[in-house]
Amino acid sequence: MKRRTIGPAYERSPATECSEWASRNFLVLLSAVIAATGWWFVVDWVVDKLINFLADDKTTQYSSQDSVWIAVKVIGALILAVLICKSRAK
Repeated sequence: MKRRTIGPAYERSPATECSEWASRNFLVLLSAVIAATGWWFVVDWVVDKLINFLADDKTTQYSSQDSVWIAVKVIGALILAVLICKSRAK
């Protein structure tokens, strides 16, 4: 009869694996939040600075606080965060 063993000596403990999983996924979430915040600032810059600078009609001013641009910022940030989390999470 063969003696049962726990496993090879190089196996990692469950606490080590859980710690590595949590730190890796925390970094994924942190990078998703940073990318979403970056998207928010890029849309603000494009709408407030670039579009108003390039507009021919100076009476029509665009604002990043309009409901359309807020929807673009929120939906884009959510899509970006989901894509980052899906591609990097393990």
